[in-house]
Amino acid sequence: MSEIETKSLPENAYQPLKPGEQYPPIISAETNIPELTWRSVTWGVAFCVIFTIASAYSGLKVGQVMETAIPVSILAIGMARGYKRRSTLLENVIITGMSGAAGGVVAGAIFTLPALYILNLDPHPTQTIFICLAGGCMGVLFLIPLRRYFVREMHGRLPYPEATAITEVLITGEKGGSQAKLLLQATVIAGIYDFFVTTFQVWKEFLNFQFVPMLRTLSDRARMGFNFDAIGFILGLGYVMGLRASTLLCAGGVLSNFVLVPLIWFVGSHLDSAVYPAAIPISKMTAVQIYRSYVRFVGVGAIATAGIFGIIKSLRRWIAGFWRTSGGCLDALLIRHTIAFAGDFHGECPHRG
Repeated sequence: MSEIETKSLPENAYQPLKPGEQYPPIISAETNIPELTWRSVTWGVAFCVIFTIASAYSGLKVGQVMETAIPVSILAIGMARGYKRRSTLLENVIITGMSGAAGGVVAGAIFTLPALYILNLDPHPTQTIFICLAGGCMGVLFLIPLRRYFVREMHGRLPYPEATAITEVLITGEKGGSQAKLLLQATVIAGIYDFFVTTFQVWKEFLNFQFVPMLRTLSDRARMGFNFDAIGFILGLGYVMGLRASTLLCAGGVLSNFVLVPLIWFVGSHLDSAVYPAAIPISKMTAVQIYRSYVRFVGVGAIATAGIFGIIKSLRRWIAGFWRTSGGCLDALLIRHTIAFAGDFHGECPHRG
């Protein structure tokens, strides 16, 4: 069977299964269609490299790693139009799964490896490569026993907003192909825009609104700074992240620049000596220096605290997954398709049997 109609999901795709109810997979285990091919591996590796670089840049730039699987799922279907044979659903899942792993590995690297350099440990580049490789292998090993719990037993109960969009794009392939053209056009326009900004500096990359008298007075007297990045990358990242996540990031910026920085200035402006970890007194600092010396550590602590609470909240589900898995052997079918664990865990794989 060369092609299979996969234009829609079963009715119970996003609903909890009733006792005894079975979810019919889109592609059964007995179906023999191309899956792990040179096409899927080549495009998967290529997209993984490209979006790894993009994710690392976005993470280091604004502290937010983009969801790479969404644009990759669109591009995978769009690029397939250049071949005589259209890519199968499983090939697109392989491409999306390989490329989607870029965001997770990059996030673990850029949010932890800089700490090693801050502590003056200075790891060798080879060591950093093996650190990332070990993290990816550990992720695979930990998700294997949890796959049954999250994918099968929690079917329809846990929301995966990004994965839902990815699944719909992969299922309705024609829609993804038409969106790929729009995505490439937007990439070209944003690339040209950022090229003129960062290379030729036709206009400033950062706008600080110091030309407004009232804002300049607030900056001089209270160290309140109002500025933002005027580059296409930030606009596109906000669109991909969604309104809620973008609003949270903006709220953090408002809290830092309009509350914490002025508060530190108000408290420490009367001190003549430097306060650790800064090397100069607060009274002689600008808003940017106060932010870099004190406020950004508050953000680091907030990220660490959020990660700890996230682990605590998910601990019950992890224990339940390990417990249920250890209670019985994984069936041969589950082991056979563990290679697609990333896509299944994030909901990218449309529940192959």
